Amino acid sequence: MIANDWVCSNYCEEQFNECLMKVDACSNDKFGVEVLNKGRCGKVQHPEILEEEYAFGVFELNEGDELFLECNAEGFPEPEIVWYQDDEIVGYGNYLIKSVSAADGGEYTCEAVNCMTTKVSKRLAAVVVKETPPAPPARITTAAPVITTTEQSTFDNIAVDTPRATCAVYGDPHFLTYDNNAYTYMGMCDNVLAMDCESARWFVYGRMRPCGKTGGSCLESVTVFVDNEILELQRGWLVNRNGKKLVTKNRKGKEIVVKGTNQDFTLLFDGAMLTLTATIDTRE
Repeated sequence: MIANDWVCSNYCEEQFNECLMKVDACSNDKFGVEVLNKGRCGKVQHPEILEEEYAFGVFELNEGDELFLECNAEGFPEPEIVWYQDDEIVGYGNYLIKSVSAADGGEYTCEAVNCMTTKVSKRLAAVVVKETPPAPPARITTAAPVITTTEQSTFDNIAVDTPRATCAVYGDPHFLTYDNNAYTYMGMCDNVLAMDCESARWFVYGRMRPCGKTGGSCLESVTVFVDNEILELQRGWLVNRNGKKLVTKNRKGKEIVVKGTNQDFTLLFDGAMLTLTATIDTRE
């Protein structure tokens, strides 16, 4: 007998329990399905963008100027905001902020998405990037005399970085450390996989939970902390940020920039691997 434990999926569909939700998703190719909330879905409200069409009008900008656009939407579940320049995705979230170049001219559209398949959009601005005036003619000067020397080049003294060390978690689960030691642990735990041992600015945690029918455990999620910004990488190529999910599988081959207050992350799913990149400024 199947227990009555209603769930609402992120497709805004009610299922009798989580097991039936996953069976339905498998049968109907609903990639990235997950539980939106326990219990029934309630009344679904399609997204509505609050800004008017062309709310920001036409911007005439010089190269290097800052473009700032804002888009807000209402609905249930809470809509995700996607920004387009013409037909290309250029950002996510309520704000689009960028320093413009010659390639940034065009129409900018805000798209609000919920229930995985329900979306609305509005064109909010057009950007015209002014041409940069040509540089003045170069002054012609007399070349300096060439002086030869037999002294050793200072380039011979440049130190070459050694290859970066890596660590890995795989299987049920096996751990390979930075110093090439191998371990196996078949239990539940939250492991520190890597960390900043000097200034504690970043950590990477792995959560091991039971899986399969043989009593083993698997890597359920990876959580990355950088300068108080947190991203959780989950099974199914999902990324959780403050309770909001990004389905990277639906954006194969396209970089996703997740902007934070202190640190930005770049996500890229190539069809087989999800890569997270964060650049940390170590300058004093």
